Amino acid sequence: MQKRGIELNKKKWIIGLIASIILILLDQYTKLYITKTISLHEQVDLIEHVLYFTYFQNTGAAFSLLTGFGNVFFVIITITA
Repeated sequence: MQKRGIELNKKKWIIGLIASIILILLDQYTKLYITKTISLHEQVDLIEHVLYFTYFQNTGAAFSLLTGFGNVFFVIITITA
């Protein structure tokens, strides 16, 4: 029974890893596509009045917190982590 539990955990881990890789690749492709095809602050409707892309650039941390601190914030976080 112990071996079956380990095999199930391994299978779930592999599925999770594959799903994560697919999502990261999709995220990076979407960002690249947007930066190459849409002007800054331009809005493109995917589903009219429901879903749209707007190209913005975030120069800070999450939700533009600490905008203007440049890489200093990220260096401090990396050192303290």
